[in-house]
Amino acid sequence: MADASKRVTAASMKSYEGQFFVFERPLRPDGVRGDDARMQLLGVGENEMVFLLLGQPPLEQGLHRMMHREFENVEMELERVIVPRRGRQDPVGMYYRAQVE
Repeated sequence: MADASKRVTAASMKSYEGQFFVFERPLRPDGVRGDDARMQLLGVGENEMVFLLLGQPPLEQGLHRMMHREFENVEMELERVIVPRRGRQDPVGMYYRAQVE
């Protein structure tokens, strides 16, 4: 059974590496909300998570709401970062980092 009140922490997210999460974008200045962003959780560190966005417009500035059936809907700031490529097999996309407890 899903626990929609599970908190987003580094410990709670570690087992979700490789899975996809949907983020609701913030309202743009014109009052319109863009399409939801679907991103893959690539890694979880001590205090951060790194997501990959492929084939979609870049994220806007502001708080994005993570929507997942097992977690509380939490708003988080997603910062675009550069992740060093380890090889040709690494996907080409936009990488974003979120701070967590």
